[in-house]
Amino acid sequence: MGSFFTNPVVTQEFFELRMKGIPVPTYPAPGGIKISAAWLVEHAGFPRGLTRKGAGISDNHALAIVNRGGTTSDVLALASEIEKGVEMKFGVQLRREAVVVSHAPGKR
Repeated sequence: MGSFFTNPVVTQEFFELRMKGIPVPTYPAPGGIKISAAWLVEHAGFPRGLTRKGAGISDNHALAIVNRGGTTSDVLALASEIEKGVEMKFGVQLRREAVVVSHAPGKR
């Protein structure tokens, strides 16, 4: 199981303006500060174990979106909801690490 989102890197200026005083785990990174995407997801209101339709967040890892008997659309809808929620709460855009490949029916 891999992460659905990467840890975002923000500039020092952005961090000081938007994140100063928030106890988010950070790490030094080229060009700025790397912020824990898992922390952002959980603190934006998407806890481990959350389920929406047939997709959910793993019980063990906040960055793992799992299919719980739903469709690819359910998984992508949850990913979009998480992205919007994190951006609204923290002003940080998450980037997807997962690559989605779709095939037209009957074609490969």
